[in-house]
Amino acid sequence: MKNRILVASLALVFSAGVASADDMDGDAGKGLKRFKKDTCSVCHAVGPGAADKKMEGPTLNGIIGRKMASIEGYEYSDALKAKGAAGEVWTKEAVFEYLKDPSKFLGGKSKMTKKVKKASRRGDLVTYLAGIKEDGSGADAK
Repeated sequence: MKNRILVASLALVFSAGVASADDMDGDAGKGLKRFKKDTCSVCHAVGPGAADKKMEGPTLNGIIGRKMASIEGYEYSDALKAKGAAGEVWTKEAVFEYLKDPSKFLGGKSKMTKKVKKASRRGDLVTYLAGIKEDGSGADAK
């Protein structure tokens, strides 16, 4: 009996910090609005021609599936560079958790200071970003 309680307790503790598919299943149209409202667009460009814009942060076109800290010409934080050097990739789950608390996700200082605490808002942003291809198509989410 004690073992069952221990196993159930551990499962609850470990699952509490893991994003579920439901959390990340947001609305791309709301994500586009969030992208602008949550000030993502101040540092990051998306859409056709985004790579040509000189922004503080790299383009987010094709972010899902891209190796972290991999776009040339950007000064990433040391913590993000370390993740990239380790071969880590931006997945939907990684972006979802990063948006919650960038420095905590990286395990070190992040250049991004904005935190998106509400899961539904992060889900909308992830859904929006996941729909943007490398060439920038999909950035005009409906």
